[in-house]
Amino acid sequence: MDDALGDMDPRLFRRLVDELAAVGTKTLVPFFRGEPLMHPRCTELLTYAKDKGMTIQLATNGLLLKKNIAETMINIGLDFISFSVDSINAEEYRTIRRGGSLETLLNAVDMLLSERQRRHSKLPTVQISAVDTGMNPGKKARFLSFWKGRADRVRIYPQHSSDGKFGRLHHRPSMPRRPCLKPFRELAVYWHGNVAICNHDWNRKGSPNIGTNGIIGVWKGSWYNDIRHRQERLEFTHDDICRTCDHWPQYSERHSIIGELVETG
Repeated sequence: MDDALGDMDPRLFRRLVDELAAVGTKTLVPFFRGEPLMHPRCTELLTYAKDKGMTIQLATNGLLLKKNIAETMINIGLDFISFSVDSINAEEYRTIRRGGSLETLLNAVDMLLSERQRRHSKLPTVQISAVDTGMNPGKKARFLSFWKGRADRVRIYPQHSSDGKFGRLHHRPSMPRRPCLKPFRELAVYWHGNVAICNHDWNRKGSPNIGTNGIIGVWKGSWYNDIRHRQERLEFTHDDICRTCDHWPQYSERHSIIGELVETG
């Protein structure tokens, strides 16, 4: 990715949340191409969104989760948090998540779970997630067993990309191509306010900006409508990311969850 790095301006975040609340949109996922706990005003912004009635689904690597942040999450009724763990073997974890410490992560998860229990709270729902980069049955069983009775659920995702390039989710090859519903149901926003086609569109250039156009202006504008029309007609150019992406079956199959979801609580 060759885009600049930064933190979303709190004024832009509040405008985004205000517009979502005004049109009745309730679900906010403050995680797109970055680590949300790195934002210096993370707890303030999460609190603002909850005060506006948002259901918040947070994903984090957990390494920056301190007690004061965990207390805020429980105080505001954060709905859901997913910790990206990938391995319970310290050496393997360091290989997958360079610069990270499995001990730091496990202590953070345990701290949140203990604080939630002490408060007799059911929120946030705690998920442990891993990307299946070649888990054999034994490794997967050990991973699930480790979290059984601790976290509420474990989700193992298939590896759909590597080095920023799309891979495959290995859906049934006989399934005829259908439109993806992401552009009809979701809106992804970069930290600077420009939008993406979806949460898998990591490096979009030249897209509209919600700071300039507002969410409704972007959502109903020609840029997004053109994307939807291409989906409906299944007309993709050679450089269109939708041409090779295979997340679309999640809207066509009976079980829409990608990967394996196990309730462990």
